[in-house]
Amino acid sequence: MAKFLWLVFTNPTSVEVEDEFNDWYDRQHVPDVLKVPGVKAVQRFRTARPADDVPGRYVATYEIEADDVGEVIARCKARAGTDQMPLSPTLYRQPGRQMLYEAVGERVIAQPA
Repeated sequence: MAKFLWLVFTNPTSVEVEDEFNDWYDRQHVPDVLKVPGVKAVQRFRTARPADDVPGRYVATYEIEADDVGEVIARCKARAGTDQMPLSPTLYRQPGRQMLYEAVGERVIAQPA
């Protein structure tokens, strides 16, 4: 089974709703995405040094293990905006703010010194 990293860049609709956006993402969206078969883990990040060329202030990394990664992503997209995966009005919907990478090596973890 192949391993993939799906990066999804996001922004809240405004700074005024940023806390609500983060609460929805962490408490609602992440658990909903983890229910999709093939999605093994999710982690979110915020830009440490904002810049104009960054596609989103936030990025979520979705770890996927699947023979057909397209099927997993299609399932996620089919659920988005439904009762299975409600979307928050605080999410700024930006098309094309995603990247998909396939693992080419094993994950290496640092050993204690």
